[in-house]
Amino acid sequence: MTSDSSQTNPETLGSKLRRRREERRLSLDQASSATKISVKILIALETDHYEDLPAAPFVRGFLKTYARFIGFSPDALIAEHETYLQGKLKERRNRDAGRSGYAFEKPEGEQSRKVLWSMLGGMFVLGLLVIFVFKPNLKTRKQGHVDQLRAEASPTPSPSVTTTVAAASPAPSLAALVPDHPSQPVSTSVEAPIATNPRASPVPTQTVVTAVVVAPTVAVVPTASPSATASPGADAKAASTRADPLQNGSDYEASEVKYKSVFKAFTDVTVQYLCDDKNLMRFTLRKDRILVLRGKDMVRLQISNPRALGIVQGSKGYIPVADTGRIFDYRGNSTIVWPADAKGKMGEKFNQGTQLTATADPLPEPKPEEPAVPAPAP
Repeated sequence: MTSDSSQTNPETLGSKLRRRREERRLSLDQASSATKISVKILIALETDHYEDLPAAPFVRGFLKTYARFIGFSPDALIAEHETYLQGKLKERRNRDAGRSGYAFEKPEGEQSRKVLWSMLGGMFVLGLLVIFVFKPNLKTRKQGHVDQLRAEASPTPSPSVTTTVAAASPAPSLAALVPDHPSQPVSTSVEAPIATNPRASPVPTQTVVTAVVVAPTVAVVPTASPSATASPGADAKAASTRADPLQNGSDYEASEVKYKSVFKAFTDVTVQYLCDDKNLMRFTLRKDRILVLRGKDMVRLQISNPRALGIVQGSKGYIPVADTGRIFDYRGNSTIVWPADAKGKMGEKFNQGTQLTATADPLPEPKPEEPAVPAPAP
C-alpha cells in the first residue's frame, strides 16, 4: 500500500514538509526556534539528505516534532513514508566504531578540544614568562625591604644643634654656652682629632670644643617633687587592694589567721567591717550571700540589723548574731569585735563613719503543717 501511494504521488517526504511549511508562511529560523531543531537538520529533512543526519531514532524524533509543528499527524506521516524512510536511512554512510550522537558532534568536539588545549598551553607559557620576569624583581624588593627594616632597627642619633669653635681662638666658658631657658639642658663634649685623607696634603689636626644642645626628651630627668612621689605606704595599700578586693583578709596565709567568722544574710542587710588595718568596707549583703572575715590581730563588724545576719556556731549552723550575746552599741550601730576585749579599739575609721540605715527583720520560716487527725466515728 505504501509503495502504491509513493508511485502515484511523486512528492517525497522532504518536499511535503517544505511545502506545508511554506503554506504556513514560516521560515526555517522560526521553525528552528519553535522546535529547538537546528536549521541545518531541518534543511536536511526537507531536501531528503538523510546521510547528513544522526542515527535513525533521532531522525524519527526530529520528523515527529517537525511534522506536529507544521500541522501533520506525525504517526500517519511516518507510516505513509515508512518504506521510503527506511531506504533513505540505509543509504547513510557507515559511522566509525564507537561514534554516537549527532553527525556534526565529533568535528565540533575535536575543534573545541583543540581550542581548549591551545588556551591552556598559552596560559602555561604566559605563567612561566611572568615567573621568570617578575621573580628577580620580587627578590630585589624583598632584599630592599629587609635592608630598610635593619636600617630602622639600628639606633640613629637624635638631631642636635652643634656649634664648633676652633682651638686657636679663646675657648668660651661653659656659662656662656648654657641657654637661658632652664628646660633645655646643655652638655659639652670634646671631639677627637679630625681624621684626614692620607693622599691629601697634611693638615695639622686641631682640637675643637663642641657645645651640644640636647633635646628635652634625652636630658637629665629633674628630681621629682615630694608631692609627685608615691609613698611606700600608699603602694602597699594599692597592692593589698588588688590582692584582696573585699578587704576581708582573703590574701592572708592560713597560718597567719587568728580570727575567722563565717556569716550568712537571712535577708538584705548592710554591713560595715574592718579587718586589722585594711580599708573600711561598707555595702549591702544580699539575702543568702556568704561573707567570711579573717584577721591577724582584730576583726570589727557593724550590722544594720543583727537579727538579719547569721553566724556559724559549730553544729548549730547559722544563728542570728543578736543571739551571740556579744553585740554592743557603738555610735548608734550594732557592733561585734574579735577578740572580745577589743571594744575600746574601734579606731578613727569607725569614728568617721555614719550610722547604718536600719533594715527589716527576716521573715519567720513557715512551720510545717501538722496532719489533720480524723474525728472518731460515732
